[in-house]
Amino acid sequence: MHGDSLRFQLESRTDEAARRVPLDLLEELADKGFSWTSIARVVGVSIPAVRKWRLGNPMSGENRRNLARIVAFVGVLEEDYLISDGASWLDMPLAESCFTGVDILAVGRAHDLLQFATQHIGSADLLDRALPTWRDTLDERFEIYEAPDGGRAIRMRTQD
Repeated sequence: MHGDSLRFQLESRTDEAARRVPLDLLEELADKGFSWTSIARVVGVSIPAVRKWRLGNPMSGENRRNLARIVAFVGVLEEDYLISDGASWLDMPLAESCFTGVDILAVGRAHDLLQFATQHIGSADLLDRALPTWRDTLDERFEIYEAPDGGRAIRMRTQD
C-alpha cells in the first residue's frame, strides 16, 4: 500500500512538472546542484543532448517526461522527506558499493529509492531490488571487517 502511494505521489508530481518548459526544468536541477552528466544518465541520453536542450533544441516527449520525473522526485525528497540537498544525497554511495541514487534512478526505480528515503528499506535491499547483480561489482581488493570498537570498517585484503 505504501509503495502504491509513493508511485501515485511521484506520478502526480511528474505530471505537474511536465507542464513546465524543459529549459526551466534543466535550470532548476542545475540550481539544485545536479551535474549535466547526472541529468543525462538519469534521462538516458548523452551529455551533448542535454547541451542541445539547454540551447533550446526540442526533446522527445519521453525525454521530457523523464526530466520532469527527476524534478518531481527531488521535490518529493525536499518537501516530504526533509532531504534538503537532493543532488548530494543521490550522489552518496549505497551500502558498501560504488552505486548511488543516480544509478537507481537511471534504471527507472525511483519508487524504490523513495522507499529507501522513507526508511522502509535499507540500502542493500534497495540495491538488491534495483541492481540485483550489484555485489558482483564490489572491488575485491578491499574487505569489510569488525573494527576493535565494534563498528564496521574497510581495509585492504591481505595477500595469502
